[in-house]
Amino acid sequence: MCSSDLRVVQLLHDELPPGITLLHTAVHGSGVEAQVFATTGQMKALLINKTRSTITVELPVPKGAQARTVDMDTGSLPVQTIQIENSHLILKPQAVVVVSWPSV
Repeated sequence: MCSSDLRVVQLLHDELPPGITLLHTAVHGSGVEAQVFATTGQMKALLINKTRSTITVELPVPKGAQARTVDMDTGSLPVQTIQIENSHLILKPQAVVVVSWPSV
């Protein structure tokens, strides 16, 4: 297992605790897998870019949502954290991203 694989496992372990609720998730287009979860006080979306190309996705989350990502650029470096300022999120090739925002 390469170090970026370990970072993905770490990201999933840190962000998706046992007992979270899976919600219906619709994905339009190809190359991206997604699953939305509800946790205590937070919503989370797991996004996976299955392609070797950069993809822009529209994600209807409130301004200030946070994305934690592992991709080919981060490799063995720590998980990267990004503040989301609009509804468009750029997924780098083969990125695994968890987006978090407060539940309403």
